[in-house]
Amino acid sequence: MSIGKSVKRVDAVDKVTGRARYTDDFCNDKTLIAKVLHSTIANGLVISIDTSEAQSIPGIIKIVTCFDVPDIKYGTPGHPFSLDPEHADIEDRKMLNTRVRIYGDDIAAVVATDTITADRALKAI
Repeated sequence: MSIGKSVKRVDAVDKVTGRARYTDDFCNDKTLIAKVLHSTIANGLVISIDTSEAQSIPGIIKIVTCFDVPDIKYGTPGHPFSLDPEHADIEDRKMLNTRVRIYGDDIAAVVATDTITADRALKAI
């Protein structure tokens, strides 16, 4: 990239004409959609989650909550992995956690046949 000079983009024509292919273009009608339910509080514990209404929505394949996942811990995403014990990241997180530490922590996940159904299920939980 050069400052003050026009640079021809190799993908410009395909994007403008609609010929460019994006990840969503490779999905067929059998592709399932997964969405994550995030906490609406900044600090606390998840005591229970009622998924009964969401389960009854047609097109829902699976709903998992923080109570359904194994108790496997991992380090904070984005932290470098180190073999040196003094610099190793602390494994203190789970995939879906009952302990909410920040607003938006992941507490449940929905798998559905389409995006609209997944969004409806998240609202129903």
